[in-house]
This record gives sequence, C-alpha cells and structure tokens, in this order.
Amino acid sequence: MENGVPNWGQASTDSYIGKAGSNSMYFDLGGSRDNIQTGYKLTGDEMFRYLNVPALDDAVKSGKQIRFSHNPELPAYRNSYLADEWNYLKEKYGYKYIIEEDGMWYAE
Repeated sequence: MENGVPNWGQASTDSYIGKAGSNSMYFDLGGSRDNIQTGYKLTGDEMFRYLNVPALDDAVKSGKQIRFSHNPELPAYRNSYLADEWNYLKEKYGYKYIIEEDGMWYAE
C-alpha cells in the first residue's frame, strides 16, 4: 500500500510474491484480476478453474516443488484461493501433508 492505494508492482516481504523471491514460480494477476473477472463475466470458481488450475497442473507435471507462503490449512484461509489450491492438489495429485519449514509450507 502506498498512500492508501494498493501498489501491485511492489510486493510486501510477507506476501507470497515477496516470499517467493526470484527463484520461484508464482501466479499473480495483480491489479488486473478484477478487470479480467468483470470483463469476461467470470465467477470466482471460473477464475480458479481457468487460471489457477493450469498453473498448478504445469507445476506438478514439471516436477516442481509446491510450496506456499502461508499455511492453506488455517481457518483464516478457509474460503480462499490458497485453500482451493491446496484442496485441488490433494484431490487431483494425492498430496497429503503440508509441512512448515523456515516460514514456508511444503506440499507433500
């Protein structure tokens, strides 16, 4: 936030982009999310299916380690894309555990 306005070009150190650093893949629409959703008249579920799912599929099929910047099992994230991503990985690819290590949560 800068002057009370989101600055999508600057990630905070606690954000998933800040935690990902330069050696990780992450999915971010920044300030375009609302424009895309409104412009294409997509529901939240459609946004997840059309955008998040292909990114997750690509990461798994490419053998990339799946890690989260925040614990997707916390109640605070229950109705979030973060939780949706973790549930998708469990259902589609059989991930079973989320293990915290050094402030990151690893899917196994």
